Amino acid sequence: MRKTICKLLCVLSFACFAAPRGASAAEVMEIPPRKTAAFFQSKKSLSPGDAFLPCHVGGLYLGFSSFDTKELKIENTNQLELSVGIQYLAASAQGTEPTMLELLPMCRPLADYTLPRTDFSVRDAFDPNAAAIASAELPVSSAKGDLVTVKLPCTEATLQALSRGIVLRLRGRGKVKIVQVNFYSAKSAPDKIALRLKLKAVLKDNNLGKLSLVPLVRPRKGVYVTTRDGNFYYGGKQIRFSGVNFNDSSLSYEAIDKCVDRLANMNINGIRLWAGGYPFYTPQSARKGEMAPSKKGDNSILDRYDYLVAKCQEKGIFIHNTSLGSHTPPLEYWPDLPLRITREEGKHYDHNFYTAAPALPYLHKAYRDMRIRHIEQYLNRVNPYTMERYADMPVFASWELANENHTVTLLLDGRFRKWHKVFLDTVTVRWNEFLIRKYASEEKLLAAWGRLEPGESLHKRTVAPAPIYSEAAKYPPARGRDYVQFAEEVFRETSKVFERAARAQSAPGVGINGAPIVHNTHADLNLHAHYASSGGDTLSCGVYQTPYTTDKTKAFYPWKP
Repeated sequence: MRKTICKLLCVLSFACFAAPRGASAAEVMEIPPRKTAAFFQSKKSLSPGDAFLPCHVGGLYLGFSSFDTKELKIENTNQLELSVGIQYLAASAQGTEPTMLELLPMCRPLADYTLPRTDFSVRDAFDPNAAAIASAELPVSSAKGDLVTVKLPCTEATLQALSRGIVLRLRGRGKVKIVQVNFYSAKSAPDKIALRLKLKAVLKDNNLGKLSLVPLVRPRKGVYVTTRDGNFYYGGKQIRFSGVNFNDSSLSYEAIDKCVDRLANMNINGIRLWAGGYPFYTPQSARKGEMAPSKKGDNSILDRYDYLVAKCQEKGIFIHNTSLGSHTPPLEYWPDLPLRITREEGKHYDHNFYTAAPALPYLHKAYRDMRIRHIEQYLNRVNPYTMERYADMPVFASWELANENHTVTLLLDGRFRKWHKVFLDTVTVRWNEFLIRKYASEEKLLAAWGRLEPGESLHKRTVAPAPIYSEAAKYPPARGRDYVQFAEEVFRETSKVFERAARAQSAPGVGINGAPIVHNTHADLNLHAHYASSGGDTLSCGVYQTPYTTDKTKAFYPWKP
């Protein structure tokens, strides 16, 4: 019992960690100017704008600024603002309408200018007739010390303009009230920090940055996640994972970049990757018993899957891998199977496809061999973006051999009896083999059970798979216990076969041969199935909703699954 609890705690820790991302994980990113410059028509010169940035309605004084925006990505940004504090203001005696502060793009990057420069030409620097990037009113009530905020459109063009350089220009309307204003530059007014020129970006989805629990850890070559005492470890230090289920089927390369960046900004360092679109096989490749072909950059689903895995490894997002057992070859094409499950089967299709197909690898050798072939091919696949075998990639924090596999529940609740006769006969054979291993003879079986049903014989291998739950009262209790043990053993022992096949693909302690393996992401409300799924290094439970109930007559009180 203690071992099981530790395993459960280990899985719970997978779902409750976080990793900080520096500035990008904050709610607000503030970017100071990279370069500032002031133009004075009287001197015909462009000089460093460390003291102040001038603006004059007639265009005789202009301020220039540029910003380093390479770490700012528009898809992660809710709002962009430029804030400047008024250092000096001159107003005309008349006029009631406000003056507009405009931001115009520079034609030539400000970084190209060596300061001071006496041959500076305004016409070469910017087009006075160009559309403003953004503007803000300077009301007639403006005064020294006021903060002026200009809201900018969140576009790539805006970031490019800010990087090249922008011009601060005043434009009067009607009878001008304000004729000149100087703004604090980046390095002036140390006692008025809030009034300095600065670019502010309000980022999306970053409140989780406040919940950071551990330092940022990125997967690195030769270091793999392990478990000990109910916890995950990486590089000898305990690690926690906080993540989401992730489906990649419709993502382009560009969308993958954006999604992985967004996950990082949301303080996520782990995903449970579900390979959407079943990318690993085509009908043609399955007939050959091979994985689907792909090439780096060919825009195939499989190549985009490779790209996503590589991008997660690069960005520090670990992966719980689901593809060893949930994305296996399509049964209607794989060679050397006793029965092909196709959509043309009519009444048998639903039961054979949705219930028998996932259970068959645990019951029939041909389907088990198919699963092992898939495991070997997947783990030996080389990711073209990292040039590592999947078996050896450090990005995989844990592995899953099956998702919501219902083999145990199907055998115990009787749904297997709707399968095709080929599959029904397989269950009967496996059940009788189990009884022979346990009792060796029919005489010892009868001594334990007390009786067999008419027509049943262990010598002839005709003992029926029973009792299912609804028949328990009709059969000897010992038989019921044996049948439950059989159903659990079918799943547990075969899972061990798959685990050994997977671990054999790497050297001890490397990748899949050291990382924790989950036998099944369990989703049945069935303790027998849950126990059978607990044979791996950790437990994984899929829960859609679990509200409470006060009705004590409910079987799962106080939970109401």
